[in-house]
Amino acid sequence: MPLQFPKRPDAVEITVVAPMHNEALCVNEFCTRVDAVLRQITDSYEIVVVNDGSIDETGTLLDEFAAMNPHLRHVRLARQSGQWAAVYAGFQQSRGDYVVMMDGDLQNLPEDIPLLLAETRKGYDLVSGRRARRIARAAARVGQALQGRGHRLARGRRRELRRGVVAGARGDGRSEEHTSELQSRFGI
Repeated sequence: MPLQFPKRPDAVEITVVAPMHNEALCVNEFCTRVDAVLRQITDSYEIVVVNDGSIDETGTLLDEFAAMNPHLRHVRLARQSGQWAAVYAGFQQSRGDYVVMMDGDLQNLPEDIPLLLAETRKGYDLVSGRRARRIARAAARVGQALQGRGHRLARGRRRELRRGVVAGARGDGRSEEHTSELQSRFGI
């Protein structure tokens, strides 16, 4: 049985959480493609992009896109805190019944989100995908083990979690401990 947590009054069906650090070249394409995919699935969605202390134009571009698209939420970290701290910040801001975690550099295909959602709707708390081939980028590596109630797809590395997994993993704000907890408990 999936983990059960109370539904937020301002909940949406799907949240995509994506950390970005100096990804100005990807912002427009990422936001456009993710928005197009989610629009085909539901009207109840949000895209939470966490700017991990970027020093390029990433923040400005995210602000511009958010001004044009009410589904995009730009979360700003004051300094570069690392991928997992950025993901944690995005989880803290997420309102979705389903939360998709993906890289903001388009290493993960937004067009695969419906595959993850379909698997999660079968009753899994966590669905993980992994690409058969990966474009080399050491900074984009994520945990490898999948534990607990989960299911693995053989396509790109990204995660979708039910609200209960995200809510159950929220800690007291100590991101190092939270990151270790997510990695060990949920394999992400």
